[in-house]
Amino acid sequence: MFVFQESVDLVLKMADSIFSVQRQTIPKTIESSFAGLSSRYEVFRSGEIEKAKTWLRQWIAVNVKTYLKICDPYFGLEQLEYLSCVPDNCMVFVVTTTKGAGMNNPEDIDRYWQKISARAMPFTQFTVVSDKVENRFHDRVIVSDGCGLDIGPSLNGLGRSQQKILMLSSEEAAEIEQKYLRDLLDSTVWLMEYGENPNVFKVGEYVPVK
Repeated sequence: MFVFQESVDLVLKMADSIFSVQRQTIPKTIESSFAGLSSRYEVFRSGEIEKAKTWLRQWIAVNVKTYLKICDPYFGLEQLEYLSCVPDNCMVFVVTTTKGAGMNNPEDIDRYWQKISARAMPFTQFTVVSDKVENRFHDRVIVSDGCGLDIGPSLNGLGRSQQKILMLSSEEAAEIEQKYLRDLLDSTVWLMEYGENPNVFKVGEYVPVK
């Protein structure tokens, strides 16, 4: 998955360079191949903060069904806004570090949520580890039912600089969930392999489907 990502990035950079210099001379067959790769990306220019946030909120509202998993070492209080887009019966799991502003205190999270949303906060389990193990977060990803996003830089920088978001296939999302997220959300793995005792707590309520 990660080798594929690097290959796609290289091809996209080559395509951008070629298109900007001599787009009119590119054979249609090659151009269509580049378009197929590019269609999996959503690209935001520097300063397109609201555009990027709106796109992500809409993606969550359309694609997330029963659960949402977020891996981002800088996930903080301001990023809670994205949880307001999930269905009522959705369970959320967030793994982050102490660099995420306000993420170590459930009361702070609850108070902030009440300021930004009139609905009850969805059931959310937070796993917060020390920023000393930040290098363990080699990918910032969002995964849900058969889909996901590789968000590149962290959510707190969305739209502040040029950024592209990769829309994962169902196979890629499943691979990341099994080979990457599963361990990051497991407090036993953190303790046994990294000597890290994460702060794990739950906020919000689960609303079952009637």
